[in-house]
Amino acid sequence: MAKSYLILAILFVSLTLAGSLCAGDLEKFLFNPEKTSVGTLYQYVKTNQDGSEPMENIAIYVAAPDRLEVFKYRDPGTRAALVIAWFDWSIFSVRRLESHQVLSPSESTLIATMDYDPQASTATTRVLVADIPPETIQIPQLPFHIYNFDFTSLNFSMRHLRDPLQSFTFDVADLVSRDGEWHFVNRGLATVAYIARDTVHDRPCLKYSINGDGLENRGGFLWVNAEGGHVEKIQIDLPDNPDWQSFLFELKETRKVSADQWKEFRDAHFQK
Repeated sequence: MAKSYLILAILFVSLTLAGSLCAGDLEKFLFNPEKTSVGTLYQYVKTNQDGSEPMENIAIYVAAPDRLEVFKYRDPGTRAALVIAWFDWSIFSVRRLESHQVLSPSESTLIATMDYDPQASTATTRVLVADIPPETIQIPQLPFHIYNFDFTSLNFSMRHLRDPLQSFTFDVADLVSRDGEWHFVNRGLATVAYIARDTVHDRPCLKYSINGDGLENRGGFLWVNAEGGHVEKIQIDLPDNPDWQSFLFELKETRKVSADQWKEFRDAHFQK
C-alpha cells in the first residue's frame, strides 16, 4: 500500500472546522426519517476518471438513522480503515467522526476524531496516535461536506432535499498537504445544480453539476438515483486524495444486511 495512502488512512479525519454560524442553504433540506434506509449496504469503487488505478473499495453501511459506518479497503488481507460518522440532521452535516485503523477482525485502533460544535460553529480534531495538539478551524456556512471523505455526507443528505431540482451551496472541507504536513481546511463554497434526467447503471437518475471555488473550479457532475436518493456516480476533475489524479466514485451494489452480516462482510476482507 502506498505510503501516502497510509498517511491518509490514519490522518484523513484529522478534521478541523469552525466559525460564526451561517445557515446557508439549510432551508432547502427537510429531514425525512423514512429515507434513511437503515440496514442498507452501499458498495462503491473509487478510481481516476478514466477508471485507472489506484482503486479503492468503499462500503457504506447505514447502521442507524444518524450513523454511517464506512469501511475502506484495497487488496484482500491488507489493513483497512473504518470510519464512523454521526449526523446532525438539524445542520445536514456530520457532527462527529471516528477513524479506526483495522489490521484484523480482532485488532482495531482509534486513530483520530472530529467533533463539530454547532453553537460555536467550530470543529475540533484530535489525533490520538501522535503528539499532535488538537486543531480548531472555522466553517462559516452550513451545510459542510468533507471531500476527502468522498463527499459521503453530501451523498446521504441529497435524499432530504425539499426540491431536488433546486440548486444549493455548501462549504467544502478537505485534507491538504502544506510544507510536508497534513492540514484540514475549508476550501470554500461549491454549488450543486440540477441539469436533467439521465440514466446511469440502467437506473433513472437526476444529473447535477458540482463546481465552485471549493473545488478550485475543477468540478464535474454527480448522478443521484431518482428513487432512492443515493449517489450512483460522482465524476470530478479535482482529486480528493493526492494518490489520484482525478475522482470517479461509482456505485456497484446495494443490499439489505443485518449488523452481524455487516461485521462478517468486514471480517471477510482479512481472510486469505
